[in-house]
Amino acid sequence: MVMKKVVLFGPESTGKTTLAKQLAGYYQTVHVPEYSRLYAETKGVDLKLKDVINIGLGQYRYEAQYKQMAHGVLICDTDILQTTIYSKAYFGNYPRELDELITKPDLYLLMDIDIPWEYDPVRDNAETRDKLFSTFEKTLKEQNLPYQIITGSSDKRLQNAIKYIDRLIKK
Repeated sequence: MVMKKVVLFGPESTGKTTLAKQLAGYYQTVHVPEYSRLYAETKGVDLKLKDVINIGLGQYRYEAQYKQMAHGVLICDTDILQTTIYSKAYFGNYPRELDELITKPDLYLLMDIDIPWEYDPVRDNAETRDKLFSTFEKTLKEQNLPYQIITGSSDKRLQNAIKYIDRLIKK
């Protein structure tokens, strides 16, 4: 079977990490963690544009490493495209070197903002989630990337994600 890559995509505090772990368990595979979280927890949240390239490179390395351990489907908590969107939101642009590192997944699962925002020391976008959600969806549409929107409770999100991934695997 050809390896399928699925990326959980969207604003902060929308359940990406929780769902990534659940899907990895369900499909008996691995999930690629969000490198930017580790970076911000280690370096601090006062990041600069120059940090974005390090975050992108770290995410790229994570994906390559975890791909070697995946079985059938690689679940990514985020990807470099998401890093570029956040960079544009915070700094107005992003390091163009990241364009060379972006790999296209087989499916994006765009996480809706219909669940409550939860505080976390590396989060700061409670008020802008709706604007960011629109930016994420607009990016997917403009680049003609395959995606499905994931909504509802944790259980409902898992059920829908499994349904979309199963369809992808059967193709």
